[in-house]
Amino acid sequence: MKRIFRLAWQLLSDKDGRTIFLKKVGSFCSPLIWLRTLLCLARLRRERKTVFQIVGGLNDQVCYGATLLEASKNRPDLNFVVDCRRLVCSESTCFGWFSWEDFNEKFIRNIPRDDDAVRRKFELASYRFPFEKFQYAVFPQTVYFVFRLIGRLVRCVDWFSDSSAPTWVYFWGYQSRQYDLSQSIKQCLIPVEPAMDEGNVKFREEIDSEEHSICMHIRHGDYCTDGKHVKADYYNKALRQILDRTGWKRAKVFVFSDDMPWAKSKISFAVPDAEVEAGFVEVNSPNEPIPEMELMRRCHHFIGSRGNFAWLAHQLCTYDDKILVRPTVDDQETIDAVVGTYKISPTYQGRKC
Repeated sequence: MKRIFRLAWQLLSDKDGRTIFLKKVGSFCSPLIWLRTLLCLARLRRERKTVFQIVGGLNDQVCYGATLLEASKNRPDLNFVVDCRRLVCSESTCFGWFSWEDFNEKFIRNIPRDDDAVRRKFELASYRFPFEKFQYAVFPQTVYFVFRLIGRLVRCVDWFSDSSAPTWVYFWGYQSRQYDLSQSIKQCLIPVEPAMDEGNVKFREEIDSEEHSICMHIRHGDYCTDGKHVKADYYNKALRQILDRTGWKRAKVFVFSDDMPWAKSKISFAVPDAEVEAGFVEVNSPNEPIPEMELMRRCHHFIGSRGNFAWLAHQLCTYDDKILVRPTVDDQETIDAVVGTYKISPTYQGRKC
């Protein structure tokens, strides 16, 4: 509760935050939005649609997509429409229902460029998911609230295995990231056209030629906004743990991070009785997760950070004896960080990361 009040206070005390808050309130109270909401609910009710929301970055979208495919397989009686409101556009300007062809043409190939419209990129579109199986929609946010109000907002994964469960619901959430992706899902996670420039190709060839490769993923950025991050010592311990388990006397660590200055200055790659070389992969921006993932998944073993990007790379890795080390609560430490709105900064200066 204290965190909620703290976030609300920061939001309202910031000029941009007040603008966003008032805009949201005005949108929520708009008669036009509620008219669109009623039309959506009437059509969903008439066609007995099950709404499935996809949100987040690449890792979240993959988890949502995997859950959606499993749901469509286990419950063939469900008629899904995928709500992508929080991914591609503003419902005030792009409200509607679409087939995959229309959705791809309007929101993926020709994404609106004004600040009000552009949100998360629909990263799944770059993979081989069977998108044609589903309808797509951009619903007003009020549709979500109505389903929640009437008790038809669902997150329980067991719902898919219950044949008596109602079909007219709004599904939000996905299976735990601890489960293993099935082989059929992994086959869908092959990029249609791998975006590999010269820098990525160089690292890809280097990773493929290195038998003793270790991926180290360090994520700060938005994961610093709650006042915590993973200690530098954790990465050193994780590296030693992998070398001990494998018996390797030599390894090359490929570092992927949104805060390379911190990684270069804080991480020690000195391991007793082992020769460790570090390679810092600095060819992709934070807005290019797919080529980054294509490089990470080629490594042999993995050291994860907060978040689950390394988990996904580990899942897609083809080595049978792959190892993933992940941080625990004890591996985190409190830092000075801005709580609330996250603003991109190349090196996150001003935070004691």
